[in-house]
Amino acid sequence: MITDVAWGIDIGRSSLKCVKLQRVGDRLELVHAAVIGYMHGTEDVPGEAEIRQALAAFRAEFKPKASDVICFALPGYTTFSRPIRLPQVESRKLEDVVKYEAANQIPFPLTEVQWDYFKVERQYEPGEEVEAALFAVKHEVINEYLRHFDVAKIEIDLITSAPLALFNFTRFEMDVPEQAIVVDIGADHTDLVIIDGPSFYVRNLPTAGNDITKALQEEFGIDFLQ
Repeated sequence: MITDVAWGIDIGRSSLKCVKLQRVGDRLELVHAAVIGYMHGTEDVPGEAEIRQALAAFRAEFKPKASDVICFALPGYTTFSRPIRLPQVESRKLEDVVKYEAANQIPFPLTEVQWDYFKVERQYEPGEEVEAALFAVKHEVINEYLRHFDVAKIEIDLITSAPLALFNFTRFEMDVPEQAIVVDIGADHTDLVIIDGPSFYVRNLPTAGNDITKALQEEFGIDFLQ
C-alpha cells in the first residue's frame, strides 16, 4: 500500500500512543509521536468512555485525512501465537496443511477467530520440516476495538498485533544481531520478541511496569503516581 502519510495507534492500559509517518523519498520516516492519557487513575483499567475520549482527542488534535493510512496494533496478550513445523509440500498444498494445523493448534473454532501464519523463509534441507508460526485473534476482540474507532469516526485501514509490529520494526529499521530478544514493557504486561535469524517467537508475560511501580511504592512508602 503506497501512501504519503500513515498513522500507528496503540491503545494501552495507561494511555493511547500514536505515531505519524510521512513519505520522504522512497521511505516513510517518523515525523511525530504523542501520548494521550486517559481520564482516570493510572492503576485503573480504561473503560470504553476513556478510550473513546482519547480517540476523540487524537482526531481533534491531529485531524487525520481520509487519504492517510491508519493502523491499529492489538495488545500482545489478545493474540494467540504458536510456532509450528510443517512437512515440505508443494506451494499449492501448503495452505491446506496450515489450515489443518491451525484447526488443531488454535484453542478456538476457526470461525471465531481471524488467523494467519508466518512461514520462515530460509534454505531447507530435503525432508526437513518447514518452520512457521500461527497467529489468531478472536473476532469479538477485534470488533470491540473497532467499535471505539467507529464512535470516534476514525476509519482503520490495517490491524496488526503489537509484537508483530515490533518484530517488523526491529527487522527492517534496526541493526540487530542474528539472535536477540526485544522487550516491550507496558503497564500490565510485557511482550518478548525472540529473534533467531529468520525465525522469531512471541511470549507474553504478566509482570510489567505497574508491578515495578507497586514494588517501589511498597519499599519507599510513596504514592503510586510519584
